[in-house]
Amino acid sequence: MTAFPNSFNIGLPALQSQFQFPAVRLWEKEDEIRQKYRELSALLLVTAEETSEETLREVKGLLDGVEEPEQKRDNLYGLAAMLGMHYLEESLVRAVFGARFEEIKKMGVIDQWLDEKYQEGLSQGVSQGISQGISQGVNEGARQVVLELLSDRFGQVPASVSERVHQSDAAWCRRLIRTIARARTLEDLNLS
Repeated sequence: MTAFPNSFNIGLPALQSQFQFPAVRLWEKEDEIRQKYRELSALLLVTAEETSEETLREVKGLLDGVEEPEQKRDNLYGLAAMLGMHYLEESLVRAVFGARFEEIKKMGVIDQWLDEKYQEGLSQGVSQGISQGISQGVNEGARQVVLELLSDRFGQVPASVSERVHQSDAAWCRRLIRTIARARTLEDLNLS
């Protein structure tokens, strides 16, 4: 992984400003995710040096231990399945999630993503369709995680914030996830 700086210097040596910013390096927080924040365990599929069946089984096991309402846990399984299919074969993801895969597939996002993946694969070529489907699935999954984190942390999310999240991609969502933990209020995030 590339190391990200904690500060940025600008100006000439005699008159230089240093901008410091907190950096959350998820790959440095893997143990903390495993022990304290199991609901974020799907991110272990992204931080792994090489995502494998073992990583996917570990993530599913961690999610099995999350004490959340069934709908929230299904959303977390859905995100893990989508990320798993980004890195691994669909048949392997199906095998790891077993009967639960069909349940989380019905959530809509995964079902829609799979339908789009196959439809575009037929009409535009398999590789282009899969790539676009994965991108859409990852973006939607990231949006769901952000909205759940915002809701859990700050309560009901205003429509303007929800709309802003729904217009964003996975990279923007990952940056926002890093700042949610430090924000004291929803307004600190400047999402309006």
